[in-house]
Amino acid sequence: MEKGVWFKEVEGKRLYYVPIGAKDYLKPVYRLWIAPRFFNVETGYITFPINKADIKEAKNKDNLILTNGNKNLFIVEVEPGYRGSGHIIQIDTFGHEYREWRFPLYKSERGNKGIGEGALILTTAPKVRIAWQKDGKLYGGLPEGITIVYEDGREEELDFTDEDLDLLKNELGGEQL
Repeated sequence: MEKGVWFKEVEGKRLYYVPIGAKDYLKPVYRLWIAPRFFNVETGYITFPINKADIKEAKNKDNLILTNGNKNLFIVEVEPGYRGSGHIIQIDTFGHEYREWRFPLYKSERGNKGIGEGALILTTAPKVRIAWQKDGKLYGGLPEGITIVYEDGREEELDFTDEDLDLLKNELGGEQL
């Protein structure tokens, strides 16, 4: 997933950040401050997941600072249906510890067109599995499912729940996801 990078000029220096989430009136929930080495300066976009990263929280909890580290930073977003909602039901890092920062995703100034949910996930795991639900007008989209995001950026979207996945693995002898 790619996100646009913004900047503020302070004392003649550019400080780069990525607005994360959208609350009422589409204001960002977090600002993820980043160094130029984490994104392509020519295009102005940063690509998630980010490897070899860590996050420090500033005194103001709305400001997160991306630093070098030994973890992977994933971002997941559950888009709502039209005039509906989207929710992250469960985050699974396959036994690895993780930290998360959840945020709403308003699709209009007051959320009338729908409110989704997203999360920044910092973990040592090479992949993250997200169970999600959404409602509203889905226009043929799935109301629930599982998304697996890998550290190389690949995503797999499964149109069934954890219980269905367990049943399929047991009946068909599938491998552990």
